[in-house]
Amino acid sequence: MQIIRQVIKDLFKGFGWVVFYGLLTAITMMAFIFINHSFNHVMQKNDSTLKYIQNDISFTQIKNIQYNSKTKTPNIVKYQSDSETLMNYFNEVFTHNGKGGSFFIMSNRLGYNQVIIFMGIFTEMTPFQMQQSQDIIFAVSNDLKEKASPDIEFGNKKYPLHIAPKNMDIYHPLHYISSESELMENTMFIFSKDYKGIKDLFPEYKYWELKDQEFLGRFILKSPDVQDVIRLRKVVIDNIGAYVTTESINDFLKNTENTGVRTHQIYMSFYLIAAVVLVGAMFINIYRILRNKVTDYSIHHLFGASKKFIFFRMFLFALAYQVIPMIGILLVMYLNELATLINVLLLFSSMLFVVFLITSIVYKYFIIKFSEGLRGE
Repeated sequence: MQIIRQVIKDLFKGFGWVVFYGLLTAITMMAFIFINHSFNHVMQKNDSTLKYIQNDISFTQIKNIQYNSKTKTPNIVKYQSDSETLMNYFNEVFTHNGKGGSFFIMSNRLGYNQVIIFMGIFTEMTPFQMQQSQDIIFAVSNDLKEKASPDIEFGNKKYPLHIAPKNMDIYHPLHYISSESELMENTMFIFSKDYKGIKDLFPEYKYWELKDQEFLGRFILKSPDVQDVIRLRKVVIDNIGAYVTTESINDFLKNTENTGVRTHQIYMSFYLIAAVVLVGAMFINIYRILRNKVTDYSIHHLFGASKKFIFFRMFLFALAYQVIPMIGILLVMYLNELATLINVLLLFSSMLFVVFLITSIVYKYFIIKFSEGLRGE
């Protein structure tokens, strides 16, 4: 009890520094958490981008070509009897051997916040691994894994219900949804290479938003040749009177991503430097406080306190100094959903190691100064 009272007395003597140190530590941890989130976000997006590059993906954009011409509009959108319908086109390009892919999001359907339907080649662009032999697969977001039933019934047929991986994200050059987004929670994912099967399960009279042309908004092509592009443009202009532009992922990255990458690198560099400076300041602060108390420890030792007692007084003081910072750190971790058992144990282990290391250094300094009769003080 004596050593506890002594440590409490030491803490109250430097209460202002304790509070300042706590705020400094919380700021440091927030910087580290930001860096960690930013790094994970970039790496996850990078993995998705690599899939696009490896599969030689080109994405499309729909351009309105009607302008203000009222006389030409009927001729542009008029459907020809020999024209290919979007339904027939998607039936072919969304198959296992097809080159097309897309996805569409329906909000507040089937009891989920959203239902996301991946078609064709897009089923291979997500972290979820779809078996080649399957035409339609149902999965729910990882946050529902404890509540999910083993199967789901659609159209008087039961389908196995899978669990999407925790890192489930959706990458499109013009529309990226990270795994940390709320859109990835309470969500059903449907992966299919059977467009007719999807239309049968979700008829337009009941799911009015699921029109054929909606799948053009995020449409992609794998290794398209000239004929693939010509066919797509003809189908689109014949059905909705619009023009389609295509751009490969490599060209897109060259034109747009470099600026974003450089900006991110600047922010990352700033936060890394700031984190290093703050961590250094934290260690120097506790080292300085312990060194400034060497005279008190020496007097205490002169009046009968053992060296072991002095060491534990120093160690417990340095440890107690971490109480406010630790509360702040745990709060920040909890708010960012990082307070797992492993993370908390790692945090406490690191803190104990650093405190022990600094205490040992200052204790060695105390022994040297005491043996020299405090001539240096």
